[in-house]
Amino acid sequence: MNVHHLPTERNLELAWTSYHALVMAADADRRLWADLDHCKAVARAWDHWRALFLASEKAA
Repeated sequence: MNVHHLPTERNLELAWTSYHALVMAADADRRLWADLDHCKAVARAWDHWRALFLASEKAA
């Protein structure tokens, strides 16, 4: 695990912000929900945030 993947509060916030931005973009342009690349990016962003969140819960 490198410094960009440590479950710090800042990294959790950055991961959530990235995920949220992708979701909000798709909400603004509904066609993005049918775009495979965008949906994959949303899934990757969610997985990244989830992994950091779960790691932070274990560390607590």
